[in-house]
Amino acid sequence: MEQGWRIDRERRAGQWGLLLLGLIVYLSAFGFDFVNLDDNSHLQNNPYLSPGSPNWLALWREPYKALYIPLTYTVWGLFSGVGFPPFLLHSINIFLHLFTGAFLVYRLINLWLKDSFAAFWGALLFTLHPLQCESVSWVSGLKDVLSGCLSVAALLFLAKSSLDRRPSSARLLFSAATFFFVLAILAKPSAVVVPVIGALAGVFILQQTRRTVITQMGLWLLIAFPILALTLQSQATQHLPFDAPGWSQRLVVAADAIGFYIAKLVWPFGLAVDYGRSPGFVPDPLTPLYLSLAGLAVLLLILAYRHPRTRIFSVALLMVGVALSPVLGFKPFIYQTTSTVADRYLYLAFVPLGLAFGWSLKHFTGSSRARMAILSGLALFWATLSFNQSQVWKNSEALFTNVLAVNPRSWLAYNNLASVYEGRGEIARALAHYHQSVALHPHVPGFSSIAFLEMQQERPQAAREALETGLAAGLDHPALYYNLSVAHSKLGNTEQAQRYALLARQRDPRIGTSPSYGENSP
Repeated sequence: MEQGWRIDRERRAGQWGLLLLGLIVYLSAFGFDFVNLDDNSHLQNNPYLSPGSPNWLALWREPYKALYIPLTYTVWGLFSGVGFPPFLLHSINIFLHLFTGAFLVYRLINLWLKDSFAAFWGALLFTLHPLQCESVSWVSGLKDVLSGCLSVAALLFLAKSSLDRRPSSARLLFSAATFFFVLAILAKPSAVVVPVIGALAGVFILQQTRRTVITQMGLWLLIAFPILALTLQSQATQHLPFDAPGWSQRLVVAADAIGFYIAKLVWPFGLAVDYGRSPGFVPDPLTPLYLSLAGLAVLLLILAYRHPRTRIFSVALLMVGVALSPVLGFKPFIYQTTSTVADRYLYLAFVPLGLAFGWSLKHFTGSSRARMAILSGLALFWATLSFNQSQVWKNSEALFTNVLAVNPRSWLAYNNLASVYEGRGEIARALAHYHQSVALHPHVPGFSSIAFLEMQQERPQAAREALETGLAAGLDHPALYYNLSVAHSKLGNTEQAQRYALLARQRDPRIGTSPSYGENSP
């Protein structure tokens, strides 16, 4: 009795210790601003979350900007009436992340490994690793943090249901797990991988029968299918501004991504929101290293699986691969225009990474003093780097200045920094950055922004030249034609203006009448 009370007290102390460490690391993030990376489109410029007439139900009926995350939008919508205060929205991300790590991930790994020491350090990896900063410090990262929290809750209740020997109680726990899983995929559809992670844990860690696991996880996949189908249908309407690679090249892209993540996991320096590793990226000197790391990871997984003593470790590695599978490039997705890899894609994968780390500590054969010295050094290392990395997200200028320091060829960083300078009235600086952006990657918003600024400076000829450069690059977009008609009108070329206006209306009859179009239309 006394021993059980002592273990429970140590568990609570460990959980509150994790919470306190996380608060120290992310304390300054409470005061961060929004950044010019999806925050505006998700919140202030989202017509469905307008403070005057919010229409949340529409976000439950259909995707918005090819993204079906109605639960996430509902959480944001709760703050539409008070103007989306950054402090409150950052607070939600931070507290959700810390609660997930300190309480849910800790308890889940403890159920899987039955070792509170291993669970503490696995949860600490989830909570403090620098690769988690992107999801936690970025307001738009709520979709990852909220879905991750609900996914871990689903896995936790699933594990409890499999260990409960009372049929009625087990059914109740499984119902709770199913409820949290549904919420998780409504927060972000990539949570569809949770049933596969749950199945691997059920068979190889909790020793459930395969029949039970197949029945339960089959039900979850059946529930997830309509949401997944809706998301895939919406994404199919998006035009990918790059040629989808063949399957052999997709395997190379996926292997490169896996190796890249392994390298950043071990050596988390040079983190940025845009690594520039799109399917058509020019291989850098480290590409062979990333491919080799991916190959070694697969070899390690196979070797570990062959021995019963290390099977849980291999299953944890397989879970990591499952968690990453939607974003490895096997199915091309729109963000690959910028980069196949992104820190936020690892958020849920840190749960099985914590399991693998905890398992390794549980089977560490060295002295306890050496183990604690190494772990203390790791905790300090991660906490320091996470604190520094979180500062990158304090505002748009800091964020994209950091991107250019890591990836000097980031068209996204040049474009979004130009927007910052434009907002400050530094027109010459903004134009220089817009031009650099479209030189690296021709895109409609960049050319339209250049034309808009040139028009403001009463230079319609320069605006015309920029828009024609966009058309010459193959960007057959109604906004470019419409803005060209405006430029020609200001130049007095009435016939040309009418011709381009007609071309714009042929591509989109709404153009010129919808508020989404204009001289600076994206």
